[in-house]
Amino acid sequence: MKPPAKRLSGPDSRPTVSRVASIFFCERKAVFDSVFGEIKTPETLRQAELGEAEHARFEREGAAAIERASRDERCFIATAVFGAGAPETRSLRDFRDRALMPSPAGRLFVRTYYALSPLIVPALRKHAGLAAAVRVILRAAVRLADEAGRG
Repeated sequence: MKPPAKRLSGPDSRPTVSRVASIFFCERKAVFDSVFGEIKTPETLRQAELGEAEHARFEREGAAAIERASRDERCFIATAVFGAGAPETRSLRDFRDRALMPSPAGRLFVRTYYALSPLIVPALRKHAGLAAAVRVILRAAVRLADEAGRG
């Protein structure tokens, strides 16, 4: 007869990111652990500690990136085609802070944008037709960003 599954209570009752990921990584191990208890060798305890430290670092970096972004006035392309104080530029900055900066993929996108967009701005200033086309595209992006913010 199998022993009853352990129910966690207290501070250990919340599943960690590692625990949730392990369910997708190895469903059999998750079931085994829930029925028989987790086997914690010194090495698994050390690895768990390293994993928790990495998760904490990730959370700190994400929070710091969001904080920096909220003070960041850069928005090179929108500034070039609309102006620094334009509602469109503010809307795109808000979208960056609200939707992009909280996630690793969003932060990567923003870093890539910051690296590449200063190279594009001179062409926008030199070619009015290109700037007009970019304005049309960015206005559509602003509409989508504003709808996402209201959603």
